[in-house]
Amino acid sequence: MKDGALIQINDLSFSYNQNLALERINLNIKRGDFVGIIGPNGSGKTTLLKIMLGLLKPQSGSVLLFGQKISELNEWHKIGYVPQKVTSLEVRFPVTVEEVVSMGRTGQSRFFFAFNRVDKGAIDEALKVVGMENYKHRLITELSGGQQQRVFIARALASKPELLILDEPTVGVDLEAQSKFYELLKELNQTFRLTLVLVSHDIDVIASEVKTLACLNRSLVYHGTPKEFIKEDYLKRLYGKDVRFILHGH
Repeated sequence: MKDGALIQINDLSFSYNQNLALERINLNIKRGDFVGIIGPNGSGKTTLLKIMLGLLKPQSGSVLLFGQKISELNEWHKIGYVPQKVTSLEVRFPVTVEEVVSMGRTGQSRFFFAFNRVDKGAIDEALKVVGMENYKHRLITELSGGQQQRVFIARALASKPELLILDEPTVGVDLEAQSKFYELLKELNQTFRLTLVLVSHDIDVIASEVKTLACLNRSLVYHGTPKEFIKEDYLKRLYGKDVRFILHGH
């Protein structure tokens, strides 16, 4: 892997029909980093995540995950994924917290499969990491938005990933729960050595939490530290001259 990069994106372009969504993206994400991906609506953020996850195929350029071509990767358990509005399916059914997290071990097609001791240990450990071990027998519908989000983080962690990708994870979560959520992400990154990639519209919050910013507007506008991003005034290039921004300290 080049310079310890878990993700290597080389000269990547992608279009929907004739509409160019990503143009010649070059981006390396190193092991142990905590990367925030920001950009205006329609800038290509979600498209880039889908390509990283193998849901879309690059039309030109290449993507390497863990040093392998994405088309050849067979260790997808190394990647945990928390999508947007993750609760939309589960909240309709009377499933317990433990059952939701168990999906991270087997996938929904084997939902009622009998777990072995290793599986159960991984589920319990994931719940403990996110502080939800005392809720394992509660219905997911009985939890607050912030608690539900922790459960879905645990589901992603149950496969023992090395990389965790989150797409707008705090949508619908109140401010107090968001603060605790970012504390959890920081712990996952610093204590458990997980590499994190987080897409968000909350620019000021993201810039105060992540180690590295990647800013998209079809092409890669910036990749570096949050402070340098503000210093060089990239924000106006992305969002216009009237945007307001406060960079909070850690």
